[in-house]
Amino acid sequence: MAKPYPKKGVRKPVKSILKTVEQECEQQSLLSLFVGIWQSREPGSKFVAREYESAEEWFNHTSKYRVCAITYQSLYYFDVWNFMHVLTRNYTKLRESEKNIVLGTRAVHTEYDGGARSKLLLMGPGAKWLLEYREKLKSEYHK
Repeated sequence: MAKPYPKKGVRKPVKSILKTVEQECEQQSLLSLFVGIWQSREPGSKFVAREYESAEEWFNHTSKYRVCAITYQSLYYFDVWNFMHVLTRNYTKLRESEKNIVLGTRAVHTEYDGGARSKLLLMGPGAKWLLEYREKLKSEYHK
């Protein structure tokens, strides 16, 4: 009969275990934030695109609806891939802030996280505003 515990000297260090627990707690916290954001927004079918004067106006308008902030396409089903952080993990104070989250399609999210900005700009009219909003958040963060 095999022992249920790993062999002596093969155990994970406490730091590794704590890091795993911290990551799981962060994921649960983000999931709760995402669910709250999704539930607070109106269906994308009610969204009407318009011209915007500023990135802040763009964010305030698009963040009322379940639409991709770049393409203005309606999002019908909850998926964690629909939630994009405007600023990366390095901006820890904003990590779980609603003003750092925009909705997007999986393709837009993938392009925003790891693609070329030039390709993102071709994906939809909201890309210009997202990049401008990103710079605004960065400057606010560093004040």
